[in-house]
Amino acid sequence: KKGAVTFTRYTSTDGLPDNWIQSIFEDNWGTLWVGTYNSLAKKKGDSFEVVDLYNSAPQNWAYTINQDRKNTMWFGSIGNGLIYNNGSSMRTLPESLNDYRISTIASYKDKTGALWFGTYEGGLWKYTPR
Repeated sequence: KKGAVTFTRYTSTDGLPDNWIQSIFEDNWGTLWVGTYNSLAKKKGDSFEVVDLYNSAPQNWAYTINQDRKNTMWFGSIGNGLIYNNGSSMRTLPESLNDYRISTIASYKDKTGALWFGTYEGGLWKYTPR
C-alpha cells in the first residue's frame, strides 16, 4: 500500500540481551550498537551478538553509547561509570568517573569532536581526544 509505514520488531529472541532498550548508536563502520538493561549488543546480520561490558558488577546497564574521532567506543553505565573500548580491550577511564555511585546516563559529541558525559550525582564531564 502506498505510503504505508513498516516496522520490524527485534527482541531477546533475536539475540538482544534484554527487551529494555536504553540506547542505540551506529558507529563509523555502520555497526548498530544497542544498550540494554542487561548488557550491550551489536547487530550482526539479522540478529544481535551480546558484548559483555568490562567489570559488570554491580549492574550491567549500557545506558549511553558514543564514539570519539579516534574510533574509540564509549559506553556509559549505571553504577560502573564510564567504559571505553579502543578496539583491542575494554576498560574504565578516568578513575574519578568510575566511582560505583556514579552512573553515566547521557553522552554527546560536539562539532569539535569533544565528548560530553552527563552523570547521575557526578556532574558533567568533557573529554577531548588528543
